[in-house]
Amino acid sequence: MCRGAGVTSKIDTQIREWIAQGHEVVLFEVPVRNCAASEPSKNYPHFFLPRQGRARELNCRLSDFKPDLLYLRYQPFSVAIFMAMRNYPSIIELNSDDLEQRKLMFKSGKIGLLRYLHFRLTRGLFLKMANGFVSVTHELLLCSGFKCFEQPSCVVPNSINFNTINSVKNIEKSDRCVFPKILFVGTADAISWHGLDEILSLAKACIGILEFVFVGFEDLGPDYEVSNLSIYPSLADSDFEEIVAMCDIGIASAALFRKKMNEACALKTRDYLARGLPVILPHKDTAFLNLKKDWILELPNEPGSLITHREDIIQFCQKMKNYVVEWNEVEAYIGSDSLESARLDFFEEIIASRG
Repeated sequence: MCRGAGVTSKIDTQIREWIAQGHEVVLFEVPVRNCAASEPSKNYPHFFLPRQGRARELNCRLSDFKPDLLYLRYQPFSVAIFMAMRNYPSIIELNSDDLEQRKLMFKSGKIGLLRYLHFRLTRGLFLKMANGFVSVTHELLLCSGFKCFEQPSCVVPNSINFNTINSVKNIEKSDRCVFPKILFVGTADAISWHGLDEILSLAKACIGILEFVFVGFEDLGPDYEVSNLSIYPSLADSDFEEIVAMCDIGIASAALFRKKMNEACALKTRDYLARGLPVILPHKDTAFLNLKKDWILELPNEPGSLITHREDIIQFCQKMKNYVVEWNEVEAYIGSDSLESARLDFFEEIIASRG
């Protein structure tokens, strides 16, 4: 797998929680092209599977470990993992509508025709072989591309370990901006469904009213040279924490409609909340379905939504500028303890069903 900092943190949170609840865990990492392997963990066994002899290496490691279950973060087809799934019960974690996502990547030129065709031809082999699915949203399980496999399933939204949070919004800092400051954290490839253009339009319409900060981007071009928008590349933890302390509001991805989705549970949203930032949600979040919270502004998931609801956003930001979301307000919805317990219960069900 190729992992960004958010995904790496998520996997580490899951494994630490499983170990804390009495389970033995080994992590096997399968790097993909153009992606460096992550730093090895010092807290649990962590093996990197080489390109050459990968299937043999994985088989030997699994024979030694004798797992009760394989838990897989869904990825493009791998012969080594496919062979392992033939020998052990397995559960696949669903994080996105991969059919729509790959289609968008192909149309935008991010992947070539051969890689796209290979994905379409091999996708079903993985999914048919699994004994169950854990989805991060309800919507994903209803997608025809997953629903057709009729596997046992459950929904467990992404979570966060609050013990890993070192910095929160600081309303006491003397050099804070007079205007509410909105934070968006993304990735350098500026994926279309993050909706940077949607947020940019809002920024241009709020000069002298709201300030914006983008973190995770190198060069977005001259269109993004706006007086109330500051742009930073990926930052070291200490530098990022300084930025967060100066921000007031977090904003989630603003164009989920581009991949025909309406529900998400983004890691960035959990990080915003854990750091005390109220959140603008331009879509549904699995953890907060049918819940009304003062520190969440939910908006319709449609083109132009941020501009249409400009006044609502301004009022929300002004009201929440000096409000810090406390951990006891959000831990029940996004904390790793209870959510990982639900995931482990599903693991037990799958293992029991295998006899």
